[in-house]
Amino acid sequence: MSKYIIASLLGISLVLTACQTTTPTGSTTPGTSSSNTTTTPTVTQASTTTANNTSGTETPHFNRSDLTFASYDDFVTFDIDMLLQLWKSEFPTAGITSIELDFADISWFYKISGIDGAKELFLRVNAVDGTVVGREEANDDDDDKVIDLSSIISLKDALDIAEAETSSDTIVKDWELNYDFFGTDTIWYEFDLDNPDLDLAVNARDRSVKK
Repeated sequence: MSKYIIASLLGISLVLTACQTTTPTGSTTPGTSSSNTTTTPTVTQASTTTANNTSGTETPHFNRSDLTFASYDDFVTFDIDMLLQLWKSEFPTAGITSIELDFADISWFYKISGIDGAKELFLRVNAVDGTVVGREEANDDDDDKVIDLSSIISLKDALDIAEAETSSDTIVKDWELNYDFFGTDTIWYEFDLDNPDLDLAVNARDRSVKK
């Protein structure tokens, strides 16, 4: 009787021990999935921006209507004296036959023409920063006359005379210094203006005005 009771107690103890056995946390049985999955972190790279101008400075953008008699000195900062010095450095022995200022794309540009013997010479310069943007030589087959710049009024004088005929708000679309513009064997500053729309020429010798 006592042997039977002891054997029964041992059997119950083994059953209880088996029921208390658990699967370690994080382990999985083949064919089953585990709730403790490993996640690879997502790395977001910061976007990079490349500047358009590698020099760190932006090219100024202007509108043609920005240039008036009142604002002329604010925008056309590479003046005529600087331009003439540049011309002499490029073409030391050449005479000048015409000078123009016109607007193209985003800025104002000078075009200066001249002759040196049998060659016709051209120089195009940014009137804001003095950058040379074009240089050309060609055979001269015209009868262009060299302008004696020491015998004419200055551009500033011509601008003042033209402004007095219009107003300070008049837009200077372009101008040109040309020899014999009206066929009268003289030199003229010719202005193409807006507000009002007007072509006006100032005699570079006697300061008279033609419209």
